Amino acid sequence: MAPLMKNEPAVFRDKSGLDRIVFFSDAVMAIAITLLVVDLRLPELARGLGPALRDLWPNYLAYVFSFFVIGNYWLSHHRLFRPIRAYDDRLFWMNLLFLFFVAVIPFSTRIISRYPGTRLSVVVYSLNILPLGIISFALIRHAYVDGRLIEGPADRVQIRRQLDFSRRGTIVFMFCLLVSIIFPPAFFPVWALGFLGRAVGRRIWKIR
Repeated sequence: MAPLMKNEPAVFRDKSGLDRIVFFSDAVMAIAITLLVVDLRLPELARGLGPALRDLWPNYLAYVFSFFVIGNYWLSHHRLFRPIRAYDDRLFWMNLLFLFFVAVIPFSTRIISRYPGTRLSVVVYSLNILPLGIISFALIRHAYVDGRLIEGPADRVQIRRQLDFSRRGTIVFMFCLLVSIIFPPAFFPVWALGFLGRAVGRRIWKIR
């Protein structure tokens, strides 16, 4: 265990403890992404297969969108934890809060698939996604700054890039939330462009 600074939580370096955090996170995200498909079911009194499949278009769209939202944050979580070699209680609780919002995504997906284009469903779904970006930024800042929980000397340039990229992403997602509230039918294209821009930005700024 590393020496303690004043008012700093204890830092633990046992690999088994860190592995449990990562494996538990993977399990929660895997379950959440699997539960999305539960809402893709035909109504019991279908008029016919064709009309029944056509009527499910909001469910398809919500499923595909949420699948890639969770998949995107799973990849980001993997990248975030890649250099981490230690943990503390603060990292544990922030990660648990991150998983809380991941686990709620199947519920908010069901809402937006049943009430597409309504302002309240858009607000509920957006307020489910937005905290994920904010918490990811907090995790990066806590684990990377001063190299407290990562392996080897801190690459200050890369850390600054990570923080700036995460901060910009949060601002973009806040803009997506605002546009979606003002014009709910634009929810899916606006948020899709937000995530696409995030993926392109990661390549442009060479974020590892």
